[in-house]
Amino acid sequence: MKFISTNKNYLFLLVLIVILIPYLLLSAYCSPIADDFTYSLRGKENPLFATLQHDFFHWNGRYFSNILVLHNPLVFDSLTGYKLIPVVLILLTLLSFHLFVYALSHEYLKKIEILTISLLLTVLFLYQMPLISEGIYWYTGAVTYQSGNFALLIFASLLILHYKRKFLFRSSVIHICISVSMLVITIGSNEISMLLCLSLLIILNVLAFLKKLKNKKTLFFFLLLTLTFSSLVFFAPGNHVREGYASEKHLFFKSLFYSLAQTARFTSQWILSLPLLGISVLYYFLHKNVLIKTELFSKSFFLTPLLSLFFLFFVVFISIFPAYWSMGILGQHRTINVAYFSFIVLWFINLSVFFNHFKNKVNKLAPLSPKAELLLIICIVLFLTWSRNSFTAISDLYSGRAEKFNNQMNDRLQIMEENRNSKNDTIYLSQIENPPKSLFVLDIKDNPEHWSNRGYALFFKVERKKVMKK
Repeated sequence: MKFISTNKNYLFLLVLIVILIPYLLLSAYCSPIADDFTYSLRGKENPLFATLQHDFFHWNGRYFSNILVLHNPLVFDSLTGYKLIPVVLILLTLLSFHLFVYALSHEYLKKIEILTISLLLTVLFLYQMPLISEGIYWYTGAVTYQSGNFALLIFASLLILHYKRKFLFRSSVIHICISVSMLVITIGSNEISMLLCLSLLIILNVLAFLKKLKNKKTLFFFLLLTLTFSSLVFFAPGNHVREGYASEKHLFFKSLFYSLAQTARFTSQWILSLPLLGISVLYYFLHKNVLIKTELFSKSFFLTPLLSLFFLFFVVFISIFPAYWSMGILGQHRTINVAYFSFIVLWFINLSVFFNHFKNKVNKLAPLSPKAELLLIICIVLFLTWSRNSFTAISDLYSGRAEKFNNQMNDRLQIMEENRNSKNDTIYLSQIENPPKSLFVLDIKDNPEHWSNRGYALFFKVERKKVMKK
């Protein structure tokens, strides 16, 4: 047995593609809303560099993701482009997992196996994302956080390939340049990705020093680069301005307590996920029969069980703590999406570390019979299809909620266009009813001066008119 039996591989791959289809279809029904309008307006009317400079001093130092949000497809009047972004993000996530699996195991796994595992990890990520509506289907939130996710994983993959002396395009210079690009993108996407990247490089440099690993100079170069660009994000004056809106901030013990509690909450939910546990059983046989042949797996990634377990919880903790420290609350779960993405990768690394540590006991486990293997795969597929985000996505599509929401939002856009030159001083928009759970919805308020209402008015050049609920 490798990952699964060869005669089931193509069938399993096809099933995973089918599971992914609802997530792709939902993109056709997402619609610009809330911050999308305000950022698009700024992107249309102001020079990019001047706007980035303003945000650096008055809001945040996210030098890369700010470029993306200011170049929302709406800036180019492309609603179709907006709806394609979730598809692009999902495919880039798949690409990052594929490159990571390839970097770790291309010597021993077939192409079909690498693709199957990559697709399985992508589905697992989408299936249990804490907040998929903002993580995939809302442009402003998605590009800010998901871009950091896949850029960091691609960077880690390139580090592994560099360690193995396998370079992209057979050029170490090109390989390093692409690695630097991914590093800069990761740090400039959001503060959580910045902290994860910084933590990764510190850990790798410590391991390189203690274990006398090769590529020390390259790792140290990346660490210096990370410190430099992280300083831009961390010390941006705009961070203090944004924190000024929070009433309770910089309360260390409160932040620590709630961050630890939320870390325990989310990690327990993810670890007890039945699909993850089922996939972990399959992973045991993959590790035992194939992955153990590679240096990184055989040496447990140069980690002890206690250290690898610490890192598993640490990535979740540092994804939560900054929100409590700067705002006093957890806020939106967009940052938890980042934690879960890293958790998936570290979970399987932890399994390998523990399998190696307890190999005298776990190696005695008998391989699954063909019937048991098939039954396990069927159970994994059923849960990945009919629970959590997958079930919600299918429900939103089948019930018509997603289509109704899309029609409502299209009607809004049309009403706003028709009222550009009207003499009416008030534009009435219908309230969004029975909204889909998979898509991001932040409706306008009764107060026409609320920022979400004003966003519509400003973007459609009717700033002298009131936008209100009907």
